[in-house]
Amino acid sequence: MKNENINVATIIHTGAGEYDWLIREFVNELKTAGWNVQGLLTKHSRNPMVIYNLNDNQEFTISQQLGKESLSCSLDLGELAAAAFVLRKALADKADLVIINRFGTAEAEGKGFIAEMLALMSNDIPILTLTNKKYLTQWKEFTGGLAVELKPNKQALHHWFKILKNNS
Repeated sequence: MKNENINVATIIHTGAGEYDWLIREFVNELKTAGWNVQGLLTKHSRNPMVIYNLNDNQEFTISQQLGKESLSCSLDLGELAAAAFVLRKALADKADLVIINRFGTAEAEGKGFIAEMLALMSNDIPILTLTNKKYLTQWKEFTGGLAVELKPNKQALHHWFKILKNNS
């Protein structure tokens, strides 16, 4: 792990949803320990893409059915905007950790949850997300290369979180 002084971390993934379970288990462990963890997690990563609020399980279907002949991106930016209130609430509540399901297509293009991520970062509220390896360059540009890239295991997640809380 490098740059352990920053409160933004990601796990690099391939886009197949392979680490959603890991984040879910980590969040459950932190919540059981009494930490205020808020944000959005992925429930389904494909057809349809569904994310949900960690606090009340409200679901947001963030993909549109465009038909099998469509070559367009199916991401529903309107539904992403509707889900953004979860991240704004986490900011207002000064959560101990905010989970953002992905730094993905929309964020790589400067859309999606970028404004909420910047607000959380500027208020020193820790963020954990998953970043598709194809957006790694955009992620590094967005974070100024200072974000921690975590190994995909609970030991690395807990180590990072412990360092964060010891430094705050």
